[in-house]
Amino acid sequence: MTHSRSKRSIDWRIIAGLVMVVLGGVGTLLLVGWMDTTKPYLALVNDVVEGQTLTTGDVTTVDMHVRAGAVPYLMASDRELVEGALVTRSLSAGELIPLHALGSPRALDTTTITMALQAGGAPWLSPGALVDVWMSPAIELGLYGPPRIVATSAVVSGVRAEEGFAADPSVVNVDIRVIRRDAPAIIGALANSFPLHLTPSHRGDAR
Repeated sequence: MTHSRSKRSIDWRIIAGLVMVVLGGVGTLLLVGWMDTTKPYLALVNDVVEGQTLTTGDVTTVDMHVRAGAVPYLMASDRELVEGALVTRSLSAGELIPLHALGSPRALDTTTITMALQAGGAPWLSPGALVDVWMSPAIELGLYGPPRIVATSAVVSGVRAEEGFAADPSVVNVDIRVIRRDAPAIIGALANSFPLHLTPSHRGDAR
């Protein structure tokens, strides 16, 4: 009798083991299938900078797998949200577009100002960079006071070298996007030929 009960006990353990193997195999197949599942998302074709307005031509569709709980990104079905949307942070070509990185045209009340600077090829002065704008006001004819910041965390949207036979290679034309309330001080400085300088902003990385 003892031998018979032992045999039946061994048989149940074998059956339980087989069930666990089967369940494990099914679970692995489901996990692999989940990992292989991709969905169509929108990605940027070119670099964009904070404050830029997007069009549908700025995006393309890519198949990606995004893990659960990740930042919500725009999917291919959200393409109509792109046209006319304002970028609220700088993004690189190939990046997926976070939903929180888009705003309405009123989200950033900004304007763009162009200034010619003796930049000397500063490596940090490139589209997407955040800069502080410094101005030295005139004290009297030919004399200027200590520089002060007139705009913080302005976004560089373009950098172009001077062109033409007499172009100075050390001078660049820089487009900066500033909050509209900071524009009068900069425009006034340009109109009066006050010295203007740009320095890297410490607000953080533009990207």
